[in-house]
Amino acid sequence: DDIRRARIAGRRGDASDADETVADWQSGLDLGAIEWRRVDAGGSPEVVFAAARAAIEAGQSGTPRTGVV
Repeated sequence: DDIRRARIAGRRGDASDADETVADWQSGLDLGAIEWRRVDAGGSPEVVFAAARAAIEAGQSGTPRTGVV
């Protein structure tokens, strides 16, 4: 949540109109269980792509792979 809030606070001239008020509202939503595979998007585009591909492949085979959180 802190990362999301920092990104929102740092926006300038962004297409999104979401501000801290929207972030507060979103934080209060009950989304239920999040069961999809999560991919760390903090690396280089190549690393993130490889992790996303691994997550997709793991979902098809049911076996977790390296780079998938």
